[in-house]
Amino acid sequence: RPSRRSEPIKQHVEFTTSPAGLPNLPTDQTNMVVRALTLFRNKLTERDGGSLAVPRFRAHLVKLLPLDAGLGGAASNAATALFGANELCGRPASAKELCEWASELGSDVVSFLAGTGTAVCSGRAVFLRAEHVAPLAPLTQDPFFVITLELGPWSTPALFRGLAATDSGTDSKSGVSIGTEALLAAFGANRDTALALPDDAALYVNDLEEPASRCHPELAMVRERLLMREHFCVAAMSGAGPSLFAFGRPDGNETDGAFADRFARECT
Repeated sequence: RPSRRSEPIKQHVEFTTSPAGLPNLPTDQTNMVVRALTLFRNKLTERDGGSLAVPRFRAHLVKLLPLDAGLGGAASNAATALFGANELCGRPASAKELCEWASELGSDVVSFLAGTGTAVCSGRAVFLRAEHVAPLAPLTQDPFFVITLELGPWSTPALFRGLAATDSGTDSKSGVSIGTEALLAAFGANRDTALALPDDAALYVNDLEEPASRCHPELAMVRERLLMREHFCVAAMSGAGPSLFAFGRPDGNETDGAFADRFARECT
């Protein structure tokens, strides 16, 4: 079957992106924004038998997050497109319908429709459905850093192949299994206040980090530097990588911007 990248975008969606010329960013109907808007139109047509006049959409994507970085950029773009289309059309779809439709776009799109920016998801990611996503209170605005790395070819399937089933949900350093309830309690999810980021590194477990570090030792080196030389409380891989997030840096004479510039120079 020919790749869908060679097919033109259907006339009911006009789509542009910036900055121009980003490598590997699809601008045809394989882009998640176009897929979300197309799905929205199709779902309304199927539900209402064509009785509801769904307008054409013109969408412009300003791509700020790096591609394939494990930061949920494409999924959040799709969720935003779904939500925005529904708002522009006068909310013809319920919140429940939007979540159900989002599940057809990808395993993590529905998590970005929680409404608070924070959600707890359970089950297997490839089978994630709306009933497996529960919104939480928003996180406090504690300063944290996201470090994006360019480590050459990055294969998420290879990481999963290197993941031992017995390692799932276990802190690789202590060997202690961390349950969902314990995590939620540590983040303060049982209180009616904004969630706080605890500085216990053992709570931030990403099962893919160990196979990623075996494939790309540079990842482990940067993480170790953040913890040992820069004295962050927490540094861990985001999603399927290769980005890292870090927070809990001691206060000093260096501003956040100065640190970011220096760290980038020293790691180049």
